[in-house]
Amino acid sequence: MDNRYEVFCLADRYFYESLDRLPAGADSDAVAETGSVARFETAQREVPAGWRSLRNGDWLHIDPPAGADAYPTQGWKIHVSAGLENAEKVAAKVWDYCVPRHIPFKFVPSPQLLHLRNSKYAGRDTSGKFVTIYPADESRLRVVLQELGELLDGEQGPYILTDLRWREGPLYVRYGAFAKRYCVGEHGTLVPAVEDNEGRLVPDSRTPAFHVPDWVTLPVFLAPELAARNATTVAGLPYRIEKALHFSNGGGVYTGTDTRSGAKVVLKEGRPHAGLASDGADAVARLERERDALRKLSGLGVAPEVRDWFTVGDHRFLVMDFVEGKPLNSFFGLRHPLLTDRPDPAAVADYTRWALRINAGVEAAVAAVHSRGIVFNDLHMFNIMVAPDEETVSLLDFEAAAPGADQGRQIVAHPGFVAPPDRRGFAVDTYALACLRLALFLPVTTLLAIDRAKAAHLADVIAAEFPVPRAFLDEAVAEITGPASSPQPAMATGGLTLPGPAPADREPAAAGRGGDDRGRVPAGGGAGGSAGGADGGGPVPIPAGRGGDARGRVPAGGGRSVDGAVGDGLVAAGAGGTGGGVRRAGAGGGGVVAPAGRERPAGGDGGYLPAEPGEWGGARDAMVGAILASATPGREDRLFPGDITQFSAGGGLGIAHGAAGVLYALAETGAPRYAAGERWLLERTRVLPDGTPLGLYDGLAGVAYVLERLGHPGRALDLIRTLLAENWQRLASDLNGGLAGIGLVLEHLSRTTGETVLRERALEAAGIVAARLAAEPGSAAATRRAGLLRGATGPALLFLRLYEQTGVPALLGHAARALHLDLDSCVHTASGSLEVDEGWRTMPYAGDGSVGIGLVLDDFLALARHGDAPEPATADRFEQARRDIVRAATLRLYAQPGLFAGRAGMVLHLARTTTPGVPEGALAAQIDALGWYGMPYGGGLAFPGNQLMRLSMDLGTGTAGCLLALGAALGDTPARLPFLPPPPVAGP
Repeated sequence: MDNRYEVFCLADRYFYESLDRLPAGADSDAVAETGSVARFETAQREVPAGWRSLRNGDWLHIDPPAGADAYPTQGWKIHVSAGLENAEKVAAKVWDYCVPRHIPFKFVPSPQLLHLRNSKYAGRDTSGKFVTIYPADESRLRVVLQELGELLDGEQGPYILTDLRWREGPLYVRYGAFAKRYCVGEHGTLVPAVEDNEGRLVPDSRTPAFHVPDWVTLPVFLAPELAARNATTVAGLPYRIEKALHFSNGGGVYTGTDTRSGAKVVLKEGRPHAGLASDGADAVARLERERDALRKLSGLGVAPEVRDWFTVGDHRFLVMDFVEGKPLNSFFGLRHPLLTDRPDPAAVADYTRWALRINAGVEAAVAAVHSRGIVFNDLHMFNIMVAPDEETVSLLDFEAAAPGADQGRQIVAHPGFVAPPDRRGFAVDTYALACLRLALFLPVTTLLAIDRAKAAHLADVIAAEFPVPRAFLDEAVAEITGPASSPQPAMATGGLTLPGPAPADREPAAAGRGGDDRGRVPAGGGAGGSAGGADGGGPVPIPAGRGGDARGRVPAGGGRSVDGAVGDGLVAAGAGGTGGGVRRAGAGGGGVVAPAGRERPAGGDGGYLPAEPGEWGGARDAMVGAILASATPGREDRLFPGDITQFSAGGGLGIAHGAAGVLYALAETGAPRYAAGERWLLERTRVLPDGTPLGLYDGLAGVAYVLERLGHPGRALDLIRTLLAENWQRLASDLNGGLAGIGLVLEHLSRTTGETVLRERALEAAGIVAARLAAEPGSAAATRRAGLLRGATGPALLFLRLYEQTGVPALLGHAARALHLDLDSCVHTASGSLEVDEGWRTMPYAGDGSVGIGLVLDDFLALARHGDAPEPATADRFEQARRDIVRAATLRLYAQPGLFAGRAGMVLHLARTTTPGVPEGALAAQIDALGWYGMPYGGGLAFPGNQLMRLSMDLGTGTAGCLLALGAALGDTPARLPFLPPPPVAGP
């Protein structure tokens, strides 16, 4: 799970949102009790005449009159740390000190924003930074530290990890940028910059550790502070720390050895004033709760035993027994039978028996915890440890545990197990156990945080895929969607009826399925994302007034009653199945053929989904309706809600996550023109935000491409002129934000506008990329990224499109080398699919996985056979690779629906591939299963974005991407991604 997303779930129930983008009085779940975003009193002060008060992101800038002092663009800055209880006082003292002295500063203007900065899964590089002060030089720096340090002596706040602490107070220092400047970083993207001693812009390092640039000398008066910092170590402890399992803003979790006994232990760290939960408890308070809970549970055998409790510096440490086994989430990659293109009925049945046994063990463990009067309060896949014998389970991470008699609500929770606000005390665990019953089979219960009515739909899907006793699922659905159950502790069954083992003679409803031993689950599932990752599964802080219950903004028809009719489930088509249905000539695998005998769990006939994805006319209208219902043309930062990337500079503009991509999808699928959206994009590109990226999918090049596509060539050329005025040649080579995508747009616009100089720049880009690829050693495959967006496949696409225009054979050779490089980064999984190997997981997806490579392999082979034939070894390798990539595009389970990292990308690939032997019905099966993730919104059909925590309307992660993929498969004129038209049919 990507913990960056959690803080963007607090401001809106349905979409990723940032509290700093909400105006006072905004409708926000996080501020539902007040109806507005509260501000500190200091933030409401009037600035003196000539001063400027400017809100920018999380910050309120207070700047003296222009010309009052000459301030540098970089230097030593001062950060002031504070907690919620003393922030108002600290802000007032800083204001009263800085304003009379004409010192510019900025501070976080609201308690909500400060709480988010200091919450458990906030960025460790920003934690504690409440105020930033910009001294004019080192002499002023020393004066401010001394004088303001005395004024703030005794104030407390989180330790700022990026900085050097001044004495024992809340002041910290770091050398860095004062003004916004950018350079191209090591990964080829724009990053904040400072100027080195030779006048070059270099990255402004903001890693969570104090760092002095090589060309900067630490001021002499800071030397004692550095020495004091370095004097605090863990030397002398009776523990040898061996490995960091996990870091959060609250501290680290480490494995080690007790040097006195040789026993393996786990050491858990708590940072004071940091890692806040929704009730304001910091990491130390939560660690104390965990210690107390574990002591009460001692001897039960379902939780670790406490071994030690000590302090280093001001950090607390809890030492516990090391529990042998694997976290439950890791078993998805190892066992889940749907992570293959050919699920085997026996494997499905075996997995079902195993999952039911594990579930029974978890319910028994929770009941044991309840027997001691304790509510676990944070049950999810990462906190359940399965013993090596796979018979017994233990529970981990009791920092949210509380006495059941307190009848408290959750303060932290995994997004797939968040209890609604009416669940208190033991009922919180009962709700999580119900979610577990679904997540064990379909790890997408994160969707329930958006709409709990989705549970019945998921249960229908599970019943169709697995031989699960229906009562087992129905009890879970009733608990999730119904009112709070009894607050009494769970008995032996954890409050739910334990089913017996699945009948040995019962076959699963889905025919032709088999398991594999693949080592990953695609990221973003409600069960915790990637397998075995120690850094996943973090909890979501729960603000007051939020929960999993539906609000009035969910459109009518958005749910189904708990006792609604339940069908007998699905019967999936086998690999070679045939059937009636809609067939479109030219589509991969013989077109769209409805799987034989498939019975849908819920559809447009009054079920949960407003429309079925396979019913093109109704589905298109429903998705377009949801997209337009979400539009906010009154906002300046974004038009359509999407991925959290929208909250970076210019993030609401581009193709992948911004307005350009949604407008492009609407145009490609024949939707009515959205004139207000086009006006919005034209207006927002008059003056671009500082730091707006330049690439095809992330920035200006893509916006220019779409505007020209929509009939606005003048503005498109304006944007290209802006792009070419930048140092674009130093960008990365990739398609997403680098030279491959820029080169494609430049060549395209040179033809459509007649601006021949753009073609010269496109060829320049191709030349730079070709030179880089030629210099790259083949041994780099183990460390380089691969795939369409960020790998060498993007440059291959550039070379192919230029080859089409020029016929220069060398371009085809460059494309072949690029594709070879990306295939070198691929491995075969146990099921036989070819996927990108990232070291700890394999990736099948269209964006950063093998399916994106397959898209371009098809084009290469088609062009080569019509023109300059590649070497036989190359042709053979590419032909076999694309066949094996088709297997990656036909898996039964993907954790997300999105175009670049989910099932929609598989639909797109199967719709356009010319690969021989695609199983009949494979495309229709993927289209049908896309509905697993669908949800009603605005009277239409919407899809969740990355991590499944909120709906998204963007192209890369959300509804617009699903719309485009379905348009590629079902549209009268197939929709397409930029520069990826349906490939010409290869000759014999």
